[in-house]
Amino acid sequence: MNYNTSRLETLLEQFKERQRRDGERRAALRGKPATQQETGFIIREYLEGNTIEGISRSMYRGGEFIKRILEENHVPKRNSSHDYFHPQLIPEGAIQDKFEVGETVYSSRYDSTAKIITEQPHPTYGWVYRVWLTNEKWLQYAYQPACELASLKHLKEVGVQF
Repeated sequence: MNYNTSRLETLLEQFKERQRRDGERRAALRGKPATQQETGFIIREYLEGNTIEGISRSMYRGGEFIKRILEENHVPKRNSSHDYFHPQLIPEGAIQDKFEVGETVYSSRYDSTAKIITEQPHPTYGWVYRVWLTNEKWLQYAYQPACELASLKHLKEVGVQF
């Protein structure tokens, strides 16, 4: 097998140049707080299913920076591996007992944003909601008790649009 050394040198130079530009961009942003647009982008991307690592790469910010923004804004955490029977706990700032029809919420059981379609009282769970799961993985209706849904109203104040 013959090697094309000039092509290999070109690829290595391009890689080093990308690494240098990435380092410069990260250094320029280091120590600076997130803008409202950055915060909104981080939250929206995370709720749409992007990973913390992917968001970190696209914004030239560290993973801990991204995690801190998500925690400060009470964004529901996703499990690393989805488990239908053991949904993730909802952060305190996102807990609600009753939701409005048409409201966008987060379903911890399905790891997806959802839209409230109808509501029904239930003797054990309080309120049960029929929701439309908006994540590309699901795109279906489901029934969820209020205790498995997280409010996203507080994120609109930060500038996140659903």
